[in-house]
Amino acid sequence: MLRDDDPRGTVEELEALRVNMAKYGSCARKVVEDGELVLRGCKEWKRCELPEKTGKGPKTSGLNGRGPCNKGLQLIKKSATGEVKVVRVALSCFHIPGFKKRHEMNDGLVTVTASEGETIQVRGSVVRDEVVPGEGMKRFVDDKVIPQVVPAFPRPGSHGNLAEQQLVVEETQRILSERRAGAPARLLGVSEENDGREEGAPRKQ
Repeated sequence: MLRDDDPRGTVEELEALRVNMAKYGSCARKVVEDGELVLRGCKEWKRCELPEKTGKGPKTSGLNGRGPCNKGLQLIKKSATGEVKVVRVALSCFHIPGFKKRHEMNDGLVTVTASEGETIQVRGSVVRDEVVPGEGMKRFVDDKVIPQVVPAFPRPGSHGNLAEQQLVVEETQRILSERRAGAPARLLGVSEENDGREEGAPRKQ
């Protein structure tokens, strides 16, 4: 679930949807003019180190390499008993700086290993039902390493990210199209009531 201050897309994407960018976050730095917030931007703009920040990410990431995206991360850390563990996880870009700082303060090592559409190997559980002689059907949970595709970040106007705003744009475009289509007719004095006939002439059957 995205929050209002989470970046929802690039500035261009939000402008195309006529989004109030003082209310919703975007992949940009915060802008305040005359004491008034005009561009909420991204709270992690300064700490972000991803190439998507400047539009130099992979073309399959974000919007053609720019803007909010998801990444696959790898964390190497030691447990309290000194055992080394490797954890892999997929996170949205604006969660990465906090995740990295939190674990690296405790001697963990965090690296970005995959972009959207690429596969990472993660620790997971597989459930299986099996008949045990004398006990009947029992359920077992096996701890395994399973592949996970890094999902694409939902673009503005899609499910889970300002989908209702896309309806506003579609309806606005429909109304504008109807108005543009009617403009030449009005200029020529043609309307449904007056379709080019002489005043008082009967309508053609």
